[in-house]
Amino acid sequence: MAVIHLRQGDAKAAWGQALKALEASEKSGKPLQRGYANRIMGEVITELKESPEPPLPSDPDEYFRTALAAFREINAEAELARTMYAHALSMAARGRRMIAARKLQQVMIIFTRLGMVDDAARAAEAQLSVI
Repeated sequence: MAVIHLRQGDAKAAWGQALKALEASEKSGKPLQRGYANRIMGEVITELKESPEPPLPSDPDEYFRTALAAFREINAEAELARTMYAHALSMAARGRRMIAARKLQQVMIIFTRLGMVDDAARAAEAQLSVI
């Protein structure tokens, strides 16, 4: 639900759903859920610019790092690449364009190796828009 709200431009509603996902992932202890929840938290925080609940970090990078670690834990390479892609877009949105471009290059390599041609093409387009 958080992804849907975010894509519809309702970052506040996305925050509420992302928070629920994060809490559920902590209870489950499952790396896949932890990865998904942290990735969407990073995306939502990027959009909001800061955490609406100050005890929670306002740095999207923290959420993306946690998501990447969770996906590495279970060798979920496609989700790892999708998270790197989302992280790169977040970095670009925050003015860190060169780092984002390098990360998108890595994403293209992973997607290509996995045979995910459409995703690789989308990463290439994103890289061109970032540069």
